[in-house]
Formats: sequence, C-alpha cells, structure tokens
Amino acid sequence: MVSADSGASTLFPHKPQRASNAEGRPMKLYSNYFSIDFDSNNIAGVNKYTVKFEPEIPDNSRALRKEVLKKCRDKIKEQLEFFIDYGLCVFSLKKVAELPVYTAEHDSVNYTVTIEWVQVMEKTDRDHMNFLKIFFNSMMRSLKFETIG
Repeated sequence: MVSADSGASTLFPHKPQRASNAEGRPMKLYSNYFSIDFDSNNIAGVNKYTVKFEPEIPDNSRALRKEVLKKCRDKIKEQLEFFIDYGLCVFSLKKVAELPVYTAEHDSVNYTVTIEWVQVMEKTDRDHMNFLKIFFNSMMRSLKFETIG
C-alpha cells in the first residue's frame, strides 16, 4: 500500500474519513470481566492484615518469611479460618480486630509474628486486585490448571 502524501510504502490502510456528525452503529461487545459478590450478608469483603516479624526478616528473604509463617499457619487458621499470605500481608474474609502474637522457631532462631488488621479493601483497591490474582492462581494450581499464553 502506498501513502498518498509521502509516496512511502505502509503496511496498514489509511483510516477512513468520517463526518463529525456520524452516529455509527450499535454492536455487541464481549469481555472476560465479571464482578465477584459474596453470597453471605455477614462477609463485608476481603480484610487486609499486615505481618511483622521479630527479629525483623529482610525484604529480600521471602523464602524465610514463608517458612516462619508456615509454622504458625494452623494457629492462624484457628482465628482467621481461610487466609492467603502474600509478602508482608495476610488476606482473609474474616475480620478479627486483635490476633494473638504467634511464635515459631526456624534454624535455631525464635521469631514472633504479629498480625494486625488494616482495613476491609474496596473492590477498586490495588491490593484487592492482587488478592484476587493470588487467589485465582492458587486455585488454578491446586486444580492443576496451566496458564497458556
């Protein structure tokens, strides 16, 4: 295809000219977006908690944080029931204002783990989107689904 104004060859045709008062035509549009709503009235949303370790675990020690938190997992489940941990955050559908301080030993070091409630996340919060991504990816892994593309 040759451009009329420059004489150079292009891969795409020119955009058709359209009158400024043209209305266009209606069309159906499909998307993979869907809303997630809770079917129980006593679930206000996804609760976000922060996790603090003492002695402090450096930001680049993700594996160590996972191991320490794994040792407290059953005790945390007693309070929060279902939860997902990600970085220095824990997400749960249950709101607990004050959680006990947990202890765990790893490589002969005693750690205390403090979990504090932060907020009920709005659907538009970036952390809420991260939670959904983590949740669905963990479901897909447990069902042995594979991401293609």
